[in-house]
Amino acid sequence: MLKMNVQEFEENLESIVENIAKGEEPSLVTSPNGNVVVLSESSYRSMKETLYLMSQPGVREELLKSKDIDPNECVEYDPSKRW
Repeated sequence: MLKMNVQEFEENLESIVENIAKGEEPSLVTSPNGNVVVLSESSYRSMKETLYLMSQPGVREELLKSKDIDPNECVEYDPSKRW
């Protein structure tokens, strides 16, 4: 994570935003009043989705169990068929 103070952030705002939007890691902006993290919208949405899924009862456990499944034993999802 790139770390900078507010003045450095302001001076390089456009290039920092462009780099983060292109997939670069988030940036930490420090200030005397507290710090902020600047991240891409896609990273933010992904983080929110992960937090939501992990908050649902049973989802975390099912995801952890799925790590032990052999991918060769999986079948492709067919929406026309019932489970």
